[in-house]
Amino acid sequence: MITPLSATDESQKKTIADIIATIGSAEDRSGEGGVNAELTEKFYAACADWSAWKKSAPAMPYGDKTQAAFDAYNALKDKMNDYFTRCSLMAFDADVAKAVNIAVTDIKDIGSCPLAAPTASKTLDINAINPAWQKKFNALAALTLTEGKTELTEPEWRGIEATFSEYAAWLGAKKGAEVEALGEDRINAILTAGGKDALLGLIEQDKALADESSSIDEVKKLMYYYRDFYRLLKNFVLFTDFYSRAPGVRAMFELGQLYIDQRCCDLCIRVSDMGKHADMASLSGIFLIYFKATSKTLGKSMDAVAVMTDGDIEDLRPGKNGIFYDLQGHDWDAVITKIVDNPISIKQAFWAPYRKVWEFCVGLINKSAADKDAKISAELQAKVQTVAATTPGTPDAAAKTDKPQAFDIAKFAGIFAAFGMAIGYIGSFFTALATGIKNTPPHQLIFVILALMLIISGPSCFIAWMKLRKRNLGPILNANGWAINSKVLVNILFGGKLTTVAKYPKMKLADPYDQKTPAWKIWLPTVLTILVITFLALYFTGNLEFIGLTSPFVKPDTAGEITKAVADTLSAK
Repeated sequence: MITPLSATDESQKKTIADIIATIGSAEDRSGEGGVNAELTEKFYAACADWSAWKKSAPAMPYGDKTQAAFDAYNALKDKMNDYFTRCSLMAFDADVAKAVNIAVTDIKDIGSCPLAAPTASKTLDINAINPAWQKKFNALAALTLTEGKTELTEPEWRGIEATFSEYAAWLGAKKGAEVEALGEDRINAILTAGGKDALLGLIEQDKALADESSSIDEVKKLMYYYRDFYRLLKNFVLFTDFYSRAPGVRAMFELGQLYIDQRCCDLCIRVSDMGKHADMASLSGIFLIYFKATSKTLGKSMDAVAVMTDGDIEDLRPGKNGIFYDLQGHDWDAVITKIVDNPISIKQAFWAPYRKVWEFCVGLINKSAADKDAKISAELQAKVQTVAATTPGTPDAAAKTDKPQAFDIAKFAGIFAAFGMAIGYIGSFFTALATGIKNTPPHQLIFVILALMLIISGPSCFIAWMKLRKRNLGPILNANGWAINSKVLVNILFGGKLTTVAKYPKMKLADPYDQKTPAWKIWLPTVLTILVITFLALYFTGNLEFIGLTSPFVKPDTAGEITKAVADTLSAK
């Protein structure tokens, strides 16, 4: 393979450029277009064929204007033959005149009409040509007809056709058309110079250096290894760049940062196939936020997934908006499209049961309120209909007003009894609860509360702890086409670095609409805190025994009590 730079003189460079321009090129090792032996042979063969074809040209019936006349003839040939065919039909049968003469109903269709009005004499009136074909006919007439001629007969037209028969056959036998653009002079100069052997010699010299060129490729490959293999190891095998979280260091698969719901998700990955992610993402055990990012400045959009490892999830739902910044600093509009729910933190798992109970209770209250509202509305509508039906002047009003409903004392007694029983059960429950709290020592009460919290939140925290320890980024990368054979774990400590929760700064701003807080509300928490601390200190030090609160951490003075009892006995005697 040789390029123009491989040539030894300007003539060879120009010939190589001509080969590339007419026959084509092949890519050299340097990435530039060049020619090989096959292209060179094809080029010189095409030049020889074209030169031989050019030399076999017949006599030109119209001299230098033969090609122009031939082009004009081809442009009008079909229309002329159509005209004389119509004339022959009229000469054969005069009754077909209406059929061969097409009436013009729309000026736009004039081009489809005959070249001229057909006549049985088979003569074309040159001065009565169809306006749509006048220009092309004039071009043909100027090159093939004598000046001042007013008519053209069919034999004359056939004679014009005959003059082009040999020329048309010669054009049809053209060879080497791919090099014709070089021109006759340049083609003859190339053939006369005889530079073919010199070019083939350069190509053979290049082939002799094939082994050396291959070694250059190996060196190039080694340079790529030297440049990229270490980075590949750090991102594909060891994941050092991912776990380091050093400023300015990013893993190859990281995309940018998602800011949403007062948080910054530092780990975002492009999603190439949502179908694969739907099957693989759930295996990661990570809370994932899939979002659609759109850049107005770049005019692009993409799907991506963000890893959430801190904060609450109450306000996260599909359709929520955020801002995404890629690693190049471009901002994108982000909209959540899907959420894969998994534990975020131990704190979130601890409060999850209470949150679910609260949501359940709120749902019941809302449902009950809605049912009561519907019931009241139905009763009001029924009463309105009843009043309307019993209004004087309406049909059956007199009959209905004469039948007042009797007071059912048994019904009301049952209602009051049921209401009283409900109040009694509720009172008994709270009484038993208060009695149990009163009879339970404070330290045991604290342990009971802690035990209840452990029973309620313990399983949730334990499950979350197990899942948080096993969070694996591997399935997400596998869904993107990475062949990850090991686990890319995101433990609790490392996960805390992947999401940053924003905190509002403390600012002293005057709010003209802020309601003044009463002084007792400001001091009450402090006073209560001091009282609680004092109570606990007195209780645990055994100074509240005079009111019956015995501390479990202070042993009773048994010897002192015995001495006092003996002294009291002796004094009594």
